[in-house]
Amino acid sequence: MSWDQLGQELALVMETQTAMAAHWGGAVFSALLGSVFSAATVTLVAMPTTRLTVLRDDAQGAHRDALNRYLKNPIRIRSRWLVGRVACTAMTAVLIGQAILPLNEGWALPIAVLGTLATYGLLTEVTTSLVRRHPSKAAPFLLRLLFPFEMLLAPVAWPLEWIARLTGKLIPHREEDARYREHEVGLLLEEGQRDGTLEEERVQMLKNMLEFEDLMAVEVMVPRTSVTAIDAETTLEEALRVISSKGHSRYPVYRESVDNIIGLLYAKDLFRVVEDQNLQGKKVGEIVRTPVNFVPEAKPVSALLREMRARRLHMAVVVDDYGGVAGIVTLEDIIEEIIGDIRDEHDVEEDPIVELGNGGMLVDAAMAIDDLSEMLGTEFAEEGDFVSLGGWIIHRAGRVPEPGAELEAWGMRFIVREADERKISKVEIHRKDGQSVPPRAQEPFVAT
Repeated sequence: MSWDQLGQELALVMETQTAMAAHWGGAVFSALLGSVFSAATVTLVAMPTTRLTVLRDDAQGAHRDALNRYLKNPIRIRSRWLVGRVACTAMTAVLIGQAILPLNEGWALPIAVLGTLATYGLLTEVTTSLVRRHPSKAAPFLLRLLFPFEMLLAPVAWPLEWIARLTGKLIPHREEDARYREHEVGLLLEEGQRDGTLEEERVQMLKNMLEFEDLMAVEVMVPRTSVTAIDAETTLEEALRVISSKGHSRYPVYRESVDNIIGLLYAKDLFRVVEDQNLQGKKVGEIVRTPVNFVPEAKPVSALLREMRARRLHMAVVVDDYGGVAGIVTLEDIIEEIIGDIRDEHDVEEDPIVELGNGGMLVDAAMAIDDLSEMLGTEFAEEGDFVSLGGWIIHRAGRVPEPGAELEAWGMRFIVREADERKISKVEIHRKDGQSVPPRAQEPFVAT
């Protein structure tokens, strides 16, 4: 072999090696860029819109601009990222194939496919793991990093953007979407409570506001059995004694039956009559205020609050599907759903749940069955026309049981401790397996 031929061979080898190095380098860069597209997509899709909005409001300069651009049109940006991922994957496969082709033409294709999967998969896993450690910091950084590539991919990604917008218009807004946004806000509130930026009371109040729109009148009312109603034929002297013992400012007034509410008695009206004239012979029906605001059980509490504010009402009577009185709702009841219990000098502090020394607990029968279910960690597999623990027991028994009556269900024993002919007041609850109630440090059990 002459020196010229040797030189040509060496030059060819060097050229081949240089080309292979360039191909491998390009393949790694392409796979790395594709992994960044994937990491950005995973990060931004996983972050709630509310959190991104907070990040934007707290950011400054280029970071703020990048987040604002994404929030204005996330579909456009993610469509371009999708095209970028596909292009990077294809480019990686082509470059690996070109690098292998001079060495072994027959194995170039399978090695290119396997090499692409391995390289792209490894880099994607690494970049995604790194980004997930600090998503709030990574989000604006990735948006800025990928912006030049978005501009290059814009013409190619336009058809995808158009299809995505068309699909969004064809698919109607679902209630679940709003529920998901509420869940996002709930997660932000919990995060704020954990890091100390929000107080527990404020977090609870904000959560109550989120749930407020879903409440119905039947869920916040004082049940009929707990309402102090006054007969229209009651004398003012007797009414004065009732008001003195109960301490409320307003009372429903009925004629013949509680289902026939004719008006409301205001304590201040009665006191004014006491000051001005003789009470002898006068009846409650003579000073009652009308009309009464009747609302159905299913009326949203938010709408009821707006109505009561507009009409300057402080009490509404809740009626069932048959027109019977189910209970009453006061303005105080509605406000308490947001800010918690409001207690004045007339309220008696009483814990609705008292833990007993024998492992059981004494529960107020007016406790909502859903709250009891959550506290006990059970799933009550039963439906019926009841909302409270006492209502459920009456539903199961078919009558108001006498004190001492027992009922077994869901792996527990329910013992009626206080009751009269109309309602149950107190119920004692025990686990049948002898463990304490509520269960402590145990997996929730499913009631059957």
